[in-house]
Amino acid sequence: MAKRKPGAPHIASRGWSNEHVFVHGDRALFIGEAAEHMGGNDSHGGQEFHGWYTLDWHREGDRWKLALWTWQRAGVAAARDMWNDMYRASTGFEKTPNKLLVETVRDLKPGAALDVAMG
Repeated sequence: MAKRKPGAPHIASRGWSNEHVFVHGDRALFIGEAAEHMGGNDSHGGQEFHGWYTLDWHREGDRWKLALWTWQRAGVAAARDMWNDMYRASTGFEKTPNKLLVETVRDLKPGAALDVAMG
């Protein structure tokens, strides 16, 4: 933190949920979901980030030492990224039109509206 330039982007606030801690012998594992707000970039609006942290600690002598620190997206952004990757790779879905949809619109004039999945 001492090396960060004044006004540089940083995590201004972080709220935790779905936290889990597992301790066994000389190891401790923390998994938690964080909602973070970026500070230092207020002229463009501070961004919100939602992600899962995994921190793996191990005992080294009489001290705990961080061995692993990971983060991955969570929430809507994670779901959006998954579907974007799937469509980009063209895998995991049928590329031909849905048979029920084709049958349903067969007799409709082009330009007619059709409500899909509206209950």
